Amino acid sequence: MRYIICLIDSISINLGKRVDAWNEHITNILGIPWGFFICTELPIV
Repeated sequence: MRYIICLIDSISINLGKRVDAWNEHITNILGIPWGFFICTELPIV
């Protein structure tokens, strides 16, 4: 039983790390274009 709990803990920790990595990856990809779009939209308005 204890082994199962440890396994679930390690899976959730790995998922958390993976989500953090994805968030970082997505912001790296989207960060520059989104900042660019926001900067170009503001002067137009």
